[in-house]
Amino acid sequence: MASSRIPPPTHSVRTSPTIKRTGTTIAVLSLVIAGLTACAPEKLSTEETCTYLNDKGKEADIAQKLDEAGAKSYAGDFETVKASYEEYSAILKDSAGKTEDTQLADAMNAAAGYGNQLSEILTSEDLSMMEKSSQAQALNTADARQRLAYMDEACPNLDGVRK
Repeated sequence: MASSRIPPPTHSVRTSPTIKRTGTTIAVLSLVIAGLTACAPEKLSTEETCTYLNDKGKEADIAQKLDEAGAKSYAGDFETVKASYEEYSAILKDSAGKTEDTQLADAMNAAAGYGNQLSEILTSEDLSMMEKSSQAQALNTADARQRLAYMDEACPNLDGVRK
């Protein structure tokens, strides 16, 4: 029976420099793409996002800070409100960026925006208390309530951010 092996070449095969560079470029690009894909963070499920938000809120003691800020606002101290809402908004935005649930991300971003707008209104020195109250009430639209309701539905146990 005849052997099916191919005999080695008797002469040397030369590869052009262009082919070598192209092959090297393709190999490097493949490694970079594989590395970027491997480094891309996984998105969190809805439940994982809620847990993440709650844990971050507990770490920062947001529920307590917001509660204290609310009490201080009755005495006219709105700077504490602003600082507390800014911190809470940062946690919400961070959580929104980590979730695969686009509706939850939208709700978290809406809550962050609402908090920032509210704190701007409350800390404005150009508005009377009546104007502040009126503008704060104007933020409470049907669209805002609907968006925030989804966050309450998706994340019912946020004791780290609510009292």
